[in-house]
Amino acid sequence: MPPEANVFYELYLQDSSGKLIDVPIVVENFKDEDGKYPNEGNEVGIKENWRLARRFLIYDTISGLRDENSFKDGIKPPSYVRWASSMTLKMTSDPKNAG
Repeated sequence: MPPEANVFYELYLQDSSGKLIDVPIVVENFKDEDGKYPNEGNEVGIKENWRLARRFLIYDTISGLRDENSFKDGIKPPSYVRWASSMTLKMTSDPKNAG
């Protein structure tokens, strides 16, 4: 297991006065509890339904643990491991909030 597993990251921008501004994250392949992918598509109407996050991770070995005692026991390996196969930093400005 990589040493970076299950470390959460948060992205911030620092403005000209030194204030940190948290940046919302779009996880494009996010699957909700109904099995739908609300973050697919870039059309304006679809963007209104996006589910944004603040934290992201590179490796996830915890969500693949099936048995309730797997994490506590530290013996059983996860059923699956999720990882970010690619990440893109894309910044766009919102003309409605420019100022």
